[in-house]
Amino acid sequence: MDGQRVYFQHVGKVKVKWHRCLPDTAIINTVSFKREPDGWHVIFSCELPEVEIITTLSAAVGIDLGLKSFLATSNGESIDPPRFYRQAQDKLRRAQRAVARKKKGSNRRRKAVQHLAKLHQHIKNQRKDFHHKLTLSLVRQYGTIAHENLNIKGIARTSLAKSTHDVGWAQFLAILSYKAAEAGTSVIAIPANNTTQACSVCGALPVTPLTLKDRVYSCAHCHQVSDRDLNAARNVLRLGLSLQTLT
Repeated sequence: MDGQRVYFQHVGKVKVKWHRCLPDTAIINTVSFKREPDGWHVIFSCELPEVEIITTLSAAVGIDLGLKSFLATSNGESIDPPRFYRQAQDKLRRAQRAVARKKKGSNRRRKAVQHLAKLHQHIKNQRKDFHHKLTLSLVRQYGTIAHENLNIKGIARTSLAKSTHDVGWAQFLAILSYKAAEAGTSVIAIPANNTTQACSVCGALPVTPLTLKDRVYSCAHCHQVSDRDLNAARNVLRLGLSLQTLT
């Protein structure tokens, strides 16, 4: 690797365009490349020094992931889901029809397939950019972040599959995890049992369980009334801090 070129075994030196510089403390373990619809990308697998995690109880937050709002925090903040896939459905539908109309093996079909792949890649990049910006904002504001340990694969097999894949919870949590490690922020995953159903003030469960249509939480015991997602985020924070104290 010499500034503008990277050496690959059995290939030689290849000119590359750098999007970001590698950290000075990074130790490169492997270098590989893969083909994407917009060209070839070089991937560096690096070893970085461990970052000491300094937890701050005064700067802790609980987040509740959902589909109505992408996430709600225990401080009352709500982030709307971007819905990149749903917004691009018309373009994708036209691109898929263009592929179907082309003769197999023809250059026109190859170009149509490439156009469709670029549309999917654009949606993927939009979603990843949204996740990166949101996780960066969280780790800059908070020293401790608690979230539910969701069964994402199980939810993706239900009627909510399209919306679940569109928000990309798994990618968001993965990015949050490594950004928190870099920033020295503690991330705590807590069991998702009853975080939505229990009252965040008194801990009582409702007589009739809440459904997805119920957006307001009203406790029959302590008479607390709040947004359903806010109530869940406060439960997540309380459980997260209790687990942090035990460890």
